[in-house]
Order: sequence, then structure tokens, then C-alpha cells
Amino acid sequence: MLYVASFEQARDLLNFKFGNRYVGKEQVVLADAVNRVLAQPIVAKEDVPGFDRSTVDGFAVHAADTFGSSESMPALLRKIGEVSMGEACKLKCWRGECVAIPTGGQLPQDVDAVAMVEVAEDYGGGLIGIIKPVAPGQNVIYRDDDVSFGEEIYSCGIRLKPTDIGALAALGFNEILVSKRPTVGILSTGDEVVPFDVTPKIGQVRDVNSMLLAASVTRTGALSSRYGICPDDDDVLQERIAMMARECDVVFLSGGSSVGAKDALKRSVEALGEVYLHGIAVKPGKPTIFGEVSGKPLIGFPGHPAAVYFIYDLFAAPLLRGMMGEVESLPPPRYQARLTNAIPSNHGRQEYVAVRLTAEENGLVAKPLMSKSGLITQFARANGYIEVPRDCEGFSEGEWVIVVAL
Repeated sequence: MLYVASFEQARDLLNFKFGNRYVGKEQVVLADAVNRVLAQPIVAKEDVPGFDRSTVDGFAVHAADTFGSSESMPALLRKIGEVSMGEACKLKCWRGECVAIPTGGQLPQDVDAVAMVEVAEDYGGGLIGIIKPVAPGQNVIYRDDDVSFGEEIYSCGIRLKPTDIGALAALGFNEILVSKRPTVGILSTGDEVVPFDVTPKIGQVRDVNSMLLAASVTRTGALSSRYGICPDDDDVLQERIAMMARECDVVFLSGGSSVGAKDALKRSVEALGEVYLHGIAVKPGKPTIFGEVSGKPLIGFPGHPAAVYFIYDLFAAPLLRGMMGEVESLPPPRYQARLTNAIPSNHGRQEYVAVRLTAEENGLVAKPLMSKSGLITQFARANGYIEVPRDCEGFSEGEWVIVVAL
């Protein structure tokens, strides 16, 4: 790794090699569509709502009949009936008349407003007094106010939120076409790595990275398949990688990617396919590998859990979103905060420093969490991070910086 790529070079390389690996489409029922990416434009099949309706309990009126009304001089109207929920209203309301109507009820013909029940007085004998004027259109939703027939509601590449599922239900969609979810094979490597539910002996570490990556993949909307732990044995590692490439759309490996004689991961990828990149000028995450095996994208993550998180967020997540055809993804929120401690940086690498963001009287403050290699619990306390540019020597205590939310 005497030569390492810049962040921009690594990003562009990954996009150039794998930017067109769309995984296909499938039809799913609406109940299973949340967090899926649309693979078709959604066009309204009908008007929503399909009829003019009231937004309050009250009386359907001609607005002009209420102009100038007050408590001392109410507008006097004759009630000719009432609207029943769930039924079409066939009443025709003339000037000087009104109709009792519940929230959501269909407006009678010709009326143009609804007076809330709070501004109406019942004098008996069908005589209603309106003590406050209403404007035309007040307390009314008209047919197609929400959506018009033939209107495009969603375009391809939109990730569906719970509110979108509600909107699609309102539009009468039962099944929709979405992008398939790429399956990501995840393998941890290293003679020192043991399952996370095993008490490690001296010199051993629990397998944190496979769980961290699986959770990250799930959050992105893809599918994960964990392939356990593999020792630093070239033959065994190659066999496992080849199997993952056959069974999955993407291969993730963690550990074993540092420079040195035990670099089994890089040797194994080269034996089965091609290594496009080994080393990125970022910290943490310098010894990252980008490669390809049997036509499948491969990312080799470092062993440091914080490095795994950042490399996934910066490179792997965009790769997976692209494979699902997602074209609209909002960046994470960014906040301006004051540093509680200085952050020195003189590595010639773009650095990412986890911070704990808290609110104080004079604004937000960011406390750097300087996690040593291999520690995850300190990093788990972070709720944001600071990007230190490659040509920057760090930030001073008290300096205002931009914090990206985790």
C-alpha cells in the first residue's frame, strides 16, 4: 500500500466498475413494500378524494348566507336534513337552507362551505343560527384536492416510507413493482476471531464486524447472509469466497487486509478474480480493498469496527443503493457545533472522527471520541462524526465545526 487512492478516486472507481449492477425487479404486496425502492412510476388511477367532503362536524351552507352574521345577529337557516357517513348525499341545498354534516361526509349539491358546530345554534323546529361567517371553501376538501386521476405521484427510484404506504393504500394499490434487494455475503477472517457469543481467550477477539455489517446492510434495505469466520488460510479462504460469489450479489470481507505476510485476503481475491484497489487515503479505513470475483463486487473491510462503519457508510451503502436503483437519497443531517477538545490531524489522509453531540445553553457542542483500534463500545456512544480534510492539520478546541449525524 505504498500508493493509496484518494477518497474521490476510490468513489469514482467503485462507481465506474459497479455503477450499473442493477439487480432486477419483483412484484410485492403493499404491506411488504415499506423501505423498498420503487421500480415503476406510480400514477393515480382515480381522484383522491373521490367526492367533495367536510373536514369538520357542522352544517353545510352557502357561504354567502353567513356573511355579516354575529352572536347578536345570527344568520337564520332552515335545516332540510343530514348527511349519513358512508352514503352518497342526494340532498340539494338551496340558499337559506343548511344540512347537518359529519366530518368526512359528502357535501350536498351546490353548497360551498361548512360552518362548524361550535358556531351554530339550534333554535328548534329546524331553525339553525350561524353566529360567525364562513368563507367559500372553508372546512371543505374538494374532489381531487389531494390527487387527480392520471397524475404521477411517485417516480422510479424512490424509497418508500410508511407514509408512502398509506398514500398508496389511499390510491387503491394492492401490489407494486419494486427493485429486488441484493444479497450481501459477509465473512469475517482472522485466526484470532471467535464467534461473538463465545468468551474469547487471551489473544482472541469476538466477531463484531459481521454483525455490524449485517445490521448496516439491513438498514440500507438489502439482504445479508453471514458466512461465519474463516482462518487466515489461503485455500479455505478462497473456497469460502468462491462460494459467496456464487450465492450472493455482493461479497463483504472483514479483517486480514493490512499490509504484510499474512495478507491472505488480498492474495485470495487475486487468485479468484481481480483487486482494483488496495488502500484509500482515509482514516480509519486505509487498508480497504475493492475487487471483483465471478463478476460480483467485493469489498474487503479493515478489522477496526469504526473503520468498518465509515467504509460501509462512505462506499458500500451507495453501492447497494445503486444496485437497487435508488435515485433519491437525502444526505444525513449536518449540525454546526463547538469542539470540546482539539483534534490534531497530520496524516495526509481524510480523517473521520466520531463525536458525541449534545445541546448546551450557547448551542451544540461536540466531544471527540478518540477510539483506539478494535474498540467498539466507545464508538457506539457517538451520534455524529467530523470530517477532517486531507490537507487540514486538525481543529482547535472551541472551534466551530460541521458534524454529520450518524
